[in-house]
Amino acid sequence: MVNNLLPVETCWIYLTYIAHMICAMYIGENILELILKKMKYTDIDESKIQRGHYTRQVNILSSIITFILATSAYMEHGYTLQLPDTCDSIRSHDINRSIWSILLVTSYFLYDALAHRLTVEYYLHHFAGLIPLVLIVFTQNNYGMYLASIGLLVEFSSIIMNFIFITTGRTKRFFRYLFFVVFIVVRPIYMTYILAMIFKCRPESYVEYLIGAGFLFEYLLNLKWFVMLCGKLQKDLCGSSKDKKSK
Repeated sequence: MVNNLLPVETCWIYLTYIAHMICAMYIGENILELILKKMKYTDIDESKIQRGHYTRQVNILSSIITFILATSAYMEHGYTLQLPDTCDSIRSHDINRSIWSILLVTSYFLYDALAHRLTVEYYLHHFAGLIPLVLIVFTQNNYGMYLASIGLLVEFSSIIMNFIFITTGRTKRFFRYLFFVVFIVVRPIYMTYILAMIFKCRPESYVEYLIGAGFLFEYLLNLKWFVMLCGKLQKDLCGSSKDKKSK
């Protein structure tokens, strides 16, 4: 079945897991803060820190979580960019293979939105992702579970992005260029592949249409970020060439 409402007992297990993960993230962030204070490691750019967002402990915690998510997706699906032969293989996807990764990313989106003061775009990103994720989990939608689980591969770029905020000098510049390359591969290119999969295996219920709409919003938001990154990279390269000429 495409949509099976969960039994109350299973719903309780999932909600308890989400609550425990949110508590664990809160505790983990505070432990990291204490450790980093003892190491006398200070934040790079205090002007960007708002109620905890972009602090060194937040970026390290985010790196750990996104590494788990991206690695689990890679282990489940591999790296081959090949559309399934039939849509039946998507609709018969084993939910149990992906459920805990989907619950983890759901927990992280909730924690980040509740614990930190984000930009408007980040709030939109999180809630546009949360709506499909909650529908996928609590309706046991195989179609959405498959798309969400392969979509977690894009988190490889998030790992690198976090290192931009906790490094300086040439190391920071290296991670910025590396992030740009990885972002292109796993966001505009790979997300286009997933979008093609959605068009190939069209939604068959209102739940699947909402899942597809959420992904489309995320796709368009990432395209906007890609354009912004191109502008920043151009400024960075032009600035570097001007500095060399002035010397």
